[in-house]
Amino acid sequence: WAWLAGIIDGEGYIYLRVGFRTAPSVCVLSLTIGMTDSKTIQEIRRIAHAGTITTRTSRNPKHKRVLLWRVKNREAATVLRTCCPMLVTKKEHADLAIQFMDLVAHRSRGTNSLLSRHQLDQRQALVVALQILNKRGASPPT
Repeated sequence: WAWLAGIIDGEGYIYLRVGFRTAPSVCVLSLTIGMTDSKTIQEIRRIAHAGTITTRTSRNPKHKRVLLWRVKNREAATVLRTCCPMLVTKKEHADLAIQFMDLVAHRSRGTNSLLSRHQLDQRQALVVALQILNKRGASPPT
């Protein structure tokens, strides 16, 4: 798991997607790692016991194809919880994602109960905080 935490720190992308045209209240936590080496991507999936692997190709023939390993929602939270103590660069990202999943998990399971206004506000604040961390060129906290 320490090796995977290092890969997440260097190559991982943790993000929250909230709202779709067809379901504006739907939220998705995603952890994605993209690499060109298939052995590395396969090892990530083996260690995590989760995730899907897809391929992305570039229009530029000089670029190699990229393999993407992705886990979503509960599986992503499980991986992040396990790796979080070992993360450095992405620790704050992981903490926000875990808080988000904990908030969503506190809904009444097995029902379609709606989140309260306070919970929706909390959720939105976590989404915005993670978006700020993911912004290209953002300065690291000191």
